[in-house]
Amino acid sequence: MKRLFSVLVLVAIAATIGSAGQWSPTKRHTLRTDDGDQVVRTSQAVLHGAALQKTGSLSWVSVDSANNVYGAAGWNISALSYDPGTNYLGFVHRGQSAYGASGQLFYNVSTDGGVNWSRVAAALNAGIAGNNSRYPSGAILNQGNQADPAQAYFVYANPELTGGAFGAVRYGVDPLGAGTPGSTEVEPPPYYSSQFGLWTDDVTGGAFWVGLETDAAGAVSIVYHLFSTLDVYGTVSNITPEGWADSTFQKGNKVGASTSYDYMNGDSRNGHEYVGLLALFAGDTIAVADTNFQYNYNVGYAKSTDNGVTWGAWVRPEAGPSKNWNGLPGFGPSYYIASGYTSARADAHLVVDSLGLVHFFTVVVDTTTSVTSVVEIYETSPNVWADKVVKAGLNRHTIQIYGALDQDSWDLRTSVSPNGKVLGVAWLDAATSAATDTLPDIWFAHRSIDGTWNTPENLTQSTSLAEFIVHAAPSLKANGGNSYTVFLSRAYQLDFTGFPPGDATLSEFLVSSYTFNQIPTGVSEKNPVANTFTLKQNYPNPFNPATRIEYAIPRGSNVKVIVYNVLGQEVATLVNEFKNAGTYSVDFNASRLASGVYMYSIKAGSYTDVKKMVLLK
Repeated sequence: MKRLFSVLVLVAIAATIGSAGQWSPTKRHTLRTDDGDQVVRTSQAVLHGAALQKTGSLSWVSVDSANNVYGAAGWNISALSYDPGTNYLGFVHRGQSAYGASGQLFYNVSTDGGVNWSRVAAALNAGIAGNNSRYPSGAILNQGNQADPAQAYFVYANPELTGGAFGAVRYGVDPLGAGTPGSTEVEPPPYYSSQFGLWTDDVTGGAFWVGLETDAAGAVSIVYHLFSTLDVYGTVSNITPEGWADSTFQKGNKVGASTSYDYMNGDSRNGHEYVGLLALFAGDTIAVADTNFQYNYNVGYAKSTDNGVTWGAWVRPEAGPSKNWNGLPGFGPSYYIASGYTSARADAHLVVDSLGLVHFFTVVVDTTTSVTSVVEIYETSPNVWADKVVKAGLNRHTIQIYGALDQDSWDLRTSVSPNGKVLGVAWLDAATSAATDTLPDIWFAHRSIDGTWNTPENLTQSTSLAEFIVHAAPSLKANGGNSYTVFLSRAYQLDFTGFPPGDATLSEFLVSSYTFNQIPTGVSEKNPVANTFTLKQNYPNPFNPATRIEYAIPRGSNVKVIVYNVLGQEVATLVNEFKNAGTYSVDFNASRLASGVYMYSIKAGSYTDVKKMVLLK
C-alpha cells in the first residue's frame, strides 16, 4: 500500500543557494560543541592530543563533537558520505547535550578531501519540539555526478523518539552546505526500529531508505517499509513491497526472538536499486542453533528496476543441503554468521559492481575450529554464487562493544569505486591473535572485481587505543590511474587516550583517509583449462613491492596460496577458496614487509609445491 507525503522543505531552494547568507567553502566556520560553546578548528588542529592525531598509517582530523556518541553507532546506518561529483564529504550526527533529552541533528562538510571540516550552521531538525532524533544516516544526492555543489543536496533519515519508543521517522534535505534545511516526520502508528539505512542514486536522482516496522515495544518485527523520493523530497513514497513482511521469513533460533532477519544496507548501480537482508527465507534449512550466536542467517537481496516502485523476489544463495550460504564450497554446516558477543549484532553489508552483480561481506565462524573470518559471498553471474576469504583468524577476544552500546560489533563497512570495478572492506580486529590483545584496530582490504584480495592491512596499529564506531564512506575516491582513497571515521572520548572510554561523555568524531593502489586486473577466472598442476615462478623476481604468481589446476580443487618468511611464519594468504579447473594469477603486494627472501606455497587437492622469491626495496 502506497502513501504519499508532501514535504514542506524546499521553499525557494534556488533563492537559498544564491542568498547572501549561504555557506561558503572558502570561509572559516566555527563548530559548536553540544553545550553551545564555539570551537574554532584549523586544518591541523584537533581537540584530541597528539596520540590521537596519528595512529598507524592514518592521520585523523577532528570533525565535530557530541556529549555522547550513540547517534553514530550502528552497523546499518551511514554517517559518513563522499560524493565523487563535487568531491565533497559529509558527516551527519547528533549534536545536543544529555542523552535522554537530546536529538538535534547536524551535518558537517569538507570540500578538500577531509582536511578541513565545517558544521553547517542550522540543525537539520531545527525548530522541532523535543529534538528527539536518533541514529541518523546521511548522503549527498547529486544526479549526474555534477561538479557544481549548487546542484547537489545533503539528505538524511532517522528514527524519532516519541513516547519513549521509536514511534516516528524523520527525513529531510538541505541544499549542500546551505544551512536552510527542512524536515518532515511520519507520525505513529506504526513504530519503527532504531536504525535506517539511506542511499542515493546518481542516475535517477533518487534517495531511498528502509525502516522496519515493529510493535510499540520494539520487540516484534512486522514489515519493512521502503521510503523513496525522486523529486528531491517534493513527494516521498512509503511502500511495503510484496515479500517484505514478517511472514516471508522463518523464525529465529534465539530464545525469545520473534524473527530472524535484519536489514543490511542499500546500493544502486546503473539506475537500479538493491536492498540487502540477513534472513532465513522460505526454503532455507535451519541448522542446529549454537548458543554463542544470536541467529542463523542467510544473505539475500531484492532488486528494483523501476525506481523502487516494484521489487523482485529475494535472491540468495541456495547452495548444498542447507540451501544456504554455508553450503558453498568454502564453508559447511558448522559455519555461522558471527554476532560477536551474544549481546552484539551480526555485521553484513552489500555492494553492487559494474556488472550489477551483488557482493555480500560478513564475519563468519567455524564452530568446530573457532576460526573467525571476514568473507565475501558474491555473484559470478546472476544468482550464481561463489565465496572468498578476505581475512581468516580474527581475534575473538577483541572488544567489540563501546561501553553500554550493543549495536556495534566488528564494525564491518564496505566501499566501491564510482565505476563499480574496485571493492573495499574495513573492519575491526586486534593487531594479533593473542588472548591478551583485546583492543580493536581498523583493518582494510581491497580487490578488483576480477581479482583476489590483497593482504589485509592494519591501518591503525594503536597499542593503547581502541578504535570504535567506525564508518566508511560507501564510495571510494578514484584519484586517476590505479590510485583510490577510502574515507573512514571513528569516535572516541574527548581528550582521553586510555581504555575504556565513556560512551556518554563529551566525545569527538574523527575522519581520516587511506590511499592505495589497485592493479585493475588480478585473477582471471576465464583462462583455459590446464593439463597439469603447476606453480610458476613469480614475476618480476626480485620485486619491489608487487609481483605476480601464476598457477594452474587441471580439475576443480580447494586451493591455498600462502606466503611465508624465512622463519616459516605466514605473512599473507593470497588464495583460500575452491577453484574450477583453469590457469590463474594472483598479485602480491609486499609494501608493508621488509626486504628479504620469502617462500610461497600452493596446496590444491593432494598437490603441493613451494618456490622462493626475493623482495628488494
